[in-house]
Amino acid sequence: MANSKVAPMPIWILFAVPTAAFAALACLIAFGRNPIVAQVAGIVGLFSVGAAFVVVPAAIYTLVVNRGLRTIPQFIGTAFCSLPILGMLASFLFGGI
Repeated sequence: MANSKVAPMPIWILFAVPTAAFAALACLIAFGRNPIVAQVAGIVGLFSVGAAFVVVPAAIYTLVVNRGLRTIPQFIGTAFCSLPILGMLASFLFGGI
């Protein structure tokens, strides 16, 4: 069942996407009174969450299809990359993070 044509998701992408989302959220909280910083942080946060919607399913697919790629860093990176999506869902469902 293992497909050797599936490449692993790079670890740096799995950690860069949620880091950008959390940095944008921190800038939005810290410098929210400045309208330019708030707009740029909001746009970066939205693009980071949008990228997470692409990266997380691709990472899960690679973990499911190829057993050789099931390593601890891949599992941790996939779980860490899903945090912006979970934060967005929590804010929609419960009104805050």
